Amino acid sequence: MEAQSVDRRSVQRSTKLSEQLTSILREEVLTGRVRPGERIVQSEWAERLGVSRMPVRDAVNQLCTEGILVQQQSGQVFAAQIDPDDIRDGYYLNAVLASMAARRAATRISEDELAELKQIHTKLGKAAKAGDRHEASRLNWAFHRTVNRAANSARLTALLRMTATSIPHSAFEMVDEWPDLAQADHARILDALSAHDGEEAARIMQRHIEAGSEPMLTELRQRWSDNPET
Repeated sequence: MEAQSVDRRSVQRSTKLSEQLTSILREEVLTGRVRPGERIVQSEWAERLGVSRMPVRDAVNQLCTEGILVQQQSGQVFAAQIDPDDIRDGYYLNAVLASMAARRAATRISEDELAELKQIHTKLGKAAKAGDRHEASRLNWAFHRTVNRAANSARLTALLRMTATSIPHSAFEMVDEWPDLAQADHARILDALSAHDGEEAARIMQRHIEAGSEPMLTELRQRWSDNPET
């Protein structure tokens, strides 16, 4: 894998470094940029990301517990073979939980939170129009996080965080039609939240995530089939 495939903008100092590196490595495997069976050399990753080896080691250990990476008896670490059905299940669970959060958010959302969502929605449209897929993807997740936060449910938030680790986030950047589809669905979700219509918000949110996952899964399957396990 070439070093430039890792976006260093993702390595920020706002959260624990090892957690950020865990997210980056997980994303590289789940999106097929790191091939199944490819060896993960911690010193090389530390150099690519401009960090010390210790947080990379912590990230590798965490991903081994998740089954994203596999450590052999020799101590060498390799990217695991990804089952597309596992990714599909992750999207489905995320869709169900997100729909529950949207239903609850519709009854609890404040005017300030609605204003924040509208601002994110506008920025996402501008990023998509400018062809900045990375920024559009970031804003997409910011939109969903804001809806989840508006639900004001610690339990739902914890469950959503758990399912979020099983699905690739930057896969949205792979699908040409995604930005327009996301914008249209987000507008409908905003309308439902503004009307405090919980059932409509939940229905659109679940359909949005499930439908959006299909083209991404198709692209991911193609990547995995092009990169068979070694």
